[in-house]
Amino acid sequence: MKKNIFLFLPFTFLFVLLLMVTAFASSPSIAISSKSNGKNQQLTLNDVSDDCYGLEMTLTTDTKNDKQYENDNGNDIYTTYTQNGSDITLYIVSKNTPLNEQKNIVIGNVTSDDSFTIESASSLKLLDKDFNKTQYDTVRISGKSQSSSSGSHSSSSSKKYDVDISNAIKNGSITVSSNSSRKGEIITITVKPQNGYELYSITALDEQDKELKLTEKQNNQYTFVMPSSDIFIKAEFTQTVSQTPPTNNSTNNNTSFENIVLPFTDVNAYDWYYNSVKYVYANNMMAGTDTTMFSPNVTTTRAMIVTILHRLDGNPNATASNFIDVEQNQYYTNAVAWASANGIVSGYGNGNFGPNDTITREQMAAILYRYAQYKGYDTTQKNNLSNYIDAKDINAYAVEALQWANQVGMITGVTDTTLVPNGSATRAQVSSILMRFCQNIVK
Repeated sequence: MKKNIFLFLPFTFLFVLLLMVTAFASSPSIAISSKSNGKNQQLTLNDVSDDCYGLEMTLTTDTKNDKQYENDNGNDIYTTYTQNGSDITLYIVSKNTPLNEQKNIVIGNVTSDDSFTIESASSLKLLDKDFNKTQYDTVRISGKSQSSSSGSHSSSSSKKYDVDISNAIKNGSITVSSNSSRKGEIITITVKPQNGYELYSITALDEQDKELKLTEKQNNQYTFVMPSSDIFIKAEFTQTVSQTPPTNNSTNNNTSFENIVLPFTDVNAYDWYYNSVKYVYANNMMAGTDTTMFSPNVTTTRAMIVTILHRLDGNPNATASNFIDVEQNQYYTNAVAWASANGIVSGYGNGNFGPNDTITREQMAAILYRYAQYKGYDTTQKNNLSNYIDAKDINAYAVEALQWANQVGMITGVTDTTLVPNGSATRAQVSSILMRFCQNIVK
C-alpha cells in the first residue's frame, strides 16, 4: 500500500524522502557468543532489512594474535578474510541465494589459539542482488565477547612471572628452561620437531601481546630476557618439503600428476581443487600441513609463496635482504633475499617484508607478475576488470598485475562480479593458481 502511495508523490519529494530513510535507517547489530574460554567467537548479524548477497565487515579485537575465520553455510557461499594487526576483515559472497534468513545472517566463527575479545565492529558493507551497496560506519554489538586474561600469578615480594606454552602445538614440541622466572633472567626455549617436520615460526608474547625478541642459538634453541610480565609462547611446525625444484618436464607433463595418489584425507576427488593439489604435490611445490592433511582452507603466507617460486627457479643463492623482519636461518631467508634482489618483492616500504603475513589475492598476483617479468615471460595481456564491482578496491601497485592475471585466466573472480582483491588466498586457491601459472605461463 505504501508503495502505491509513493507512486503519486512528486519525483523530487520522493528522492529526498529516500535519502532521509537511508540516512536515518537503524544499522544492523551483531550478536557475539563466546565459546572455548574466549578462543571461539560465534557471530550473527541481526536486523538486516533486505535480502543480502554480499557482506564485508571489519572487527577490532584486543590482540594481534593470529585468527582464523570459518563459515560452514555450504558450497554456495564464498568466505575469506584478511588480518591487519588487531583488526580482521570478513568477506562473504553468495552466488545464488540470500545470505540472510529473514533478518539474520549467520556470519560464522572467528577463532584463535588464545582467548580474545571483539571490541567493536565497523565498515559494514551489504550488497543486494543487484549489487547496490549499503554502508554503515559502525555496528552495534549485543552479547559482547569475553576473553580470559592471564594476569600475574605471583604475589611474592621477589616477583616471578609465568612462562606458558601453547597447548595447540602440533607436529613438534617446545620446552623452556624455567616455567617461572624473575625480570631480567635468561630463558632458553628448546625446539623439537617431529620426524619429517621443521620449525615454521616461534613467537613469545607478553601480557600486552607485544612480541619479545628471540635470539637464535645452536641446536634448535632460542633465548629471551624475561620482562616484568607473564609470557606466552607458541610455535608452528610445517612438513619438510623436498628442496629439489620441479623440472620443466614435470611442470608441463600432465601425466606426472594425474596418476599420483594423494595421502591427504581432506582432499577428495569431487573437490574443485583436487587436480591442482595433485599437481603441486607431484611437482614438490606444496606439501601437506601434516602427513595426512593438506588443509585446503588454511590461508597461505607471503614467505611460503616466495619460497615456492624460489624452488621453481632452482634455489639460486642471493645476498641477504635488507628487510628488518627477515631473520637468518629461517626456511624462507634465502628465498626472500633472492626475490628482493630480482625485484619480485619489495616489502611494505617501511623496512618490513611481513613473511608470516597472510598473502592476499592481489599480492599473489603482483608477486607472480614480477616473477613472470623476471623470467622474461609475456605479461602484455591485460583485462580492464570493469566487470568487477570491487575493482576500485585494488591497490595501485597491483592493478596491472591483476589485469594480467585475470586476462590469462590465472586469478578469476570469486563470483561473476566480485574479484575480492584484498581477500586472503587459501592453500586450495594457491594450488590452483600455481598450476595455471606453470601450465599456461611457464615456458
